[in-house]
Amino acid sequence: MSLSHSPFSAIASVAHTAPGPAWLSQIRAAALDRLNLAGLPTTRQEAWRTTPLPSFGSEAFAVEAHATDPSGAKALVSAFEGPDAITLVFVDGVHATALSSPESAWPVGLRIAPMSRLLETGGEELRASLSSKAPVGSMHDLNTAAFRDGASIVVEEGVKIGSEIRVIVIATDTERPLARHVRHVIHLNRGASLRMMIAVIGGSAATGFTNQNTTVSLDERSQLDMVRVHESPAGVPHFDALSANVGAHALFNDTVLQTGASWTRSEIDLALTGDRATADLGGVFVARGTQVSDIHTVVTHAAPGVISRQNYRGLAADDARGIFHGQIKVEPEARGADATQSNKNMLLSKRAQVHSTPALEILTDDVKCKHGSATGQIDQAQLFYLRSRGIDLQEATRMLTRAFAGEILSRVSAIGTRALVESQVAPSLEQLGVAA
Repeated sequence: MSLSHSPFSAIASVAHTAPGPAWLSQIRAAALDRLNLAGLPTTRQEAWRTTPLPSFGSEAFAVEAHATDPSGAKALVSAFEGPDAITLVFVDGVHATALSSPESAWPVGLRIAPMSRLLETGGEELRASLSSKAPVGSMHDLNTAAFRDGASIVVEEGVKIGSEIRVIVIATDTERPLARHVRHVIHLNRGASLRMMIAVIGGSAATGFTNQNTTVSLDERSQLDMVRVHESPAGVPHFDALSANVGAHALFNDTVLQTGASWTRSEIDLALTGDRATADLGGVFVARGTQVSDIHTVVTHAAPGVISRQNYRGLAADDARGIFHGQIKVEPEARGADATQSNKNMLLSKRAQVHSTPALEILTDDVKCKHGSATGQIDQAQLFYLRSRGIDLQEATRMLTRAFAGEILSRVSAIGTRALVESQVAPSLEQLGVAA
């Protein structure tokens, strides 16, 4: 689909006039040129073969970031507030100062700012991140051409942040379909550590599209524990991209909970570029109705002794479709690399589908790599056992689906964070029990 005939046609008229320094305007223009040439993704492309874009309707998306009354989002934010949490909130693509934690609450050694504020003053601290080679694809170029805001988070050398940073992206606009393009840049200096959450949520009547892009860079011996909650409402399809570069002896933990009602695709592109760097990735998707829920991972091993772990699960009910594509790449220089990948999926109806595609690309012999994938119906023997104990079918189904997803939820070690994410995904799991 060409850009001029898509709901994103208005981007061309604003990309060249967006605020920001000259170097960023050049980056935006190059992304727009690539986007015009390639068009939006279609199922004719291998990477999108099983994931058609959703129906966006005939009305063009508004793309200009605009000031929004945050009152409608306040109730949504309150669930993520807490005594040990620092919040940075974006409502319909714009930083909401009134809903975010005040600067007085920021620990020493932590630098937080909305991207819009940094770009107003030249944004030199963002230049390296935004100029670096980005993952290839039209949706990535769309974000680069159109983003106006997002979170910039930097942890200084050796600083270990005790509080959890929570970036909350909220869709509230019901008056017009609005495309929300948000860009986050996260950098941990040598020996730093941080826990953070990125949540994409919204009001049930919100409309439009969310395109979120997060870039992570971890210097030597740093550690980032990240939880991402994708709970976009049904009227707001969500494309999410995470790219990460993990340095020597650094550790990156990422858990994605893709449980919202919308069409959702999450792309994870991670490179282990420093000796003995480690990545532990996991997640679960919950798909129901006619929903499409997709997780794509590419983990590149590019240094000696690096380690990666992937554990993803999927639940699909009704006529829903789930997709998992996981690629392990081992470069010639990654001697002694150790990589494992597991994908398990549960079907809760005869009409539900899950496409699981593990892939290996190994260019050296001195490695340990393995992967496994299994997809099947809910275990009838387990259902029979629970029903024989007087538990009705819906409650028995809920118990089994909660246990199936529980292995992923258990990855979240912080007690308060785990309680929060469990409360966020519980309604989706409850609806699966009814759907089955």
